[in-house]
Amino acid sequence: MVMLSTQNAIKLAVVVTYFVVSISIEIFYREPLFNYSLNFEEKVQANLPKWFKDYLTFVTDFGVEKYLVPILIVIALFVPLSKILSIIISMFSAIYLDNIMKLIYHDPRPYWENPNLNDKVHCDLGFGNPSGHSFVSSATYLSIWYVLTDDSFFKEKVVGKVIKWILCVLCFLFVFSIMFSRIYLGVHSLDQIVYGCNMGVGTFLLYFWVFKIGSLKPKEFFTFYDKAKFYLHTIFILFFSASVILYFTVENPNIKEYRKTIIKVCGEEKIKEYRLFNNDGMYGSTSIFVLIGGLLGYSFLKHFVDKNYPGEEDLIINWQSEIITRRAIRIIIGAAFAAPFLLT
Repeated sequence: MVMLSTQNAIKLAVVVTYFVVSISIEIFYREPLFNYSLNFEEKVQANLPKWFKDYLTFVTDFGVEKYLVPILIVIALFVPLSKILSIIISMFSAIYLDNIMKLIYHDPRPYWENPNLNDKVHCDLGFGNPSGHSFVSSATYLSIWYVLTDDSFFKEKVVGKVIKWILCVLCFLFVFSIMFSRIYLGVHSLDQIVYGCNMGVGTFLLYFWVFKIGSLKPKEFFTFYDKAKFYLHTIFILFFSASVILYFTVENPNIKEYRKTIIKVCGEEKIKEYRLFNNDGMYGSTSIFVLIGGLLGYSFLKHFVDKNYPGEEDLIINWQSEIITRRAIRIIIGAAFAAPFLLT
């Protein structure tokens, strides 16, 4: 059983309060900001300079696995695998919770309500609240920032501390550019990107401020999991059950009207029925693979560590002592096994 220190218990209470407040106040700003966004985004699409439009179209993909996975692979070459696992936990938690919350809210995307808006990329067909790009990018890039600056230089040296917080500001600016790209593309409203960012920051704080999983040494990482697995498995069962219940029970009364506007904006040839309004539910999304793959991946990794490195910190020590070329080969082999899940 995990026993929290008094300090961590207070931190946990603060983060839980943060989540409760974020979810509660969203009810009040959701409709006003969404309605404001319908006209605001039309002006944004018309008046931004071309170079900025091109940048937003490019940067938006940094908020999803398309670019995040390669970034994590590069980082994995230089840091302990336990730190990479901590980032992946934060990222996949954000992906999963985003899917769950979209099924709960069933809120439209701006271009579903305003046919004068264009989806500038590929016509997003799933519900819009909260913004997954905002949720995932804020949770993941803050985790990356934490891991990369979790070093004595950034903690003890004055210059290091200054650089650390400059990097934090740059990280937020990058996340904000991803968030704004969703506004320009017409696929999210202001309330949806704000809400997504709030939830992503909360996810980061829970893992890296309260439980500090990004600072755990390899052995500590597995020990922490062993102590917390009862709670983690309970949460897994609850969220999986919730996803199934939501998939079969929650409906949006405006589906027919939304579909008409989507066809008008995107053209019927772009609509994939199995993707429309999350008809594929949790089954066609990444979420189910995150949950099952996460548990299986941990089990295999733990078995490998116990078998090959008994009494040692674990395989990460061996990993860090190897040359980068050998690490890269191992990552490529691992990516080949992960490809079917990523492609799905």
